Amino acid sequence: MKSNKSLNFLVAILAALSFTAGALAYQAEVDNISSEKYFPAAKQAISEAKESIYMVMFVVRLMPYDKTSSVYQLMDELVKAHNRGVKVH
Repeated sequence: MKSNKSLNFLVAILAALSFTAGALAYQAEVDNISSEKYFPAAKQAISEAKESIYMVMFVVRLMPYDKTSSVYQLMDELVKAHNRGVKVH
């Protein structure tokens, strides 16, 4: 009997937590910018930034002589943002 009470108590706690988590969750609109959508979305967001940019990338391979590369163009947009007074972190 004790194991049934423990199991029932655990189920009740998990149910309560799941309802609480849903009620306290922050609702956000999220756009999928994976794959080929990333570069144009990132470039536009950087070029339209007004106050600050927090940029985090896992791997960046910059080819400084290839100005057509997407990485070069994003870095160039970050420099332009900094030059117009946007704080780039």
